[in-house]
Amino acid sequence: MSAATGSDPMTPPRRAAETLERRAAGTGAVETSPRPAAEPTPTRPVDDAVDGWIAAFEPAVTRRILEHRGSTTALLGELSGAPVSLRLLEQRIVGRLLVPDAVSSALHTTSEHAEMILRRSALLDAGARLLSLNRTVAPAGLPAAVAAALTSAQVPIGIGLSALGRVERRDFLARGRTRWPGRAEGRCAFREYVIRLDGLPVLFVHEAFNPAVFPVGEVPVGPTPAFTTQSDSASLVLGAVDGRSV
Repeated sequence: MSAATGSDPMTPPRRAAETLERRAAGTGAVETSPRPAAEPTPTRPVDDAVDGWIAAFEPAVTRRILEHRGSTTALLGELSGAPVSLRLLEQRIVGRLLVPDAVSSALHTTSEHAEMILRRSALLDAGARLLSLNRTVAPAGLPAAVAAALTSAQVPIGIGLSALGRVERRDFLARGRTRWPGRAEGRCAFREYVIRLDGLPVLFVHEAFNPAVFPVGEVPVGPTPAFTTQSDSASLVLGAVDGRSV
């Protein structure tokens, strides 16, 4: 499967991504009618792997995912033996008030009138097996090249950022076990972190890993994620998401 979404080039996700690339770079804005966001669950500081609780994740492959400090896209490609592909599920611009304070604060975005790019995507292996479900949040108004890497409908974010040649750093906020947001019941491993480019925070990331590929077993739940899951939906939710698709 290629890195494209697998849909016609003029599908809504593709058009939305192209529009977002322009608007995220500050060439336009999307009006939203934000309602007060649901009270967010605070994100706790990440436990260092040497503390021992990550060792409770018995499968070595799951521990490796949780301990990895580099690009998730690159690691998943290494573990699966072939490049992974992106499937863009949703992308929209929302008002800052619809984003939990823990997320906007991590991105140094505090203005009530600020706009954020909310994105939902999946990464799949060469056989179209689901590897992870992801939520990302980025502030609008980033430089055009950065915005394009963060909103592409074809290229995974990790690959797009690497191509920029900027200094990347990932500051982890939480890792552990949470409820799997996919169709199957069960728990999964998750990570939340902020990506910095040249020292500036540009992206908040929540990754949930398919437990059929990365088992978790009966391990401590660990820190509470900023993103939680709905009991009756396969999608991750972020407070009271009420923005409009573009």
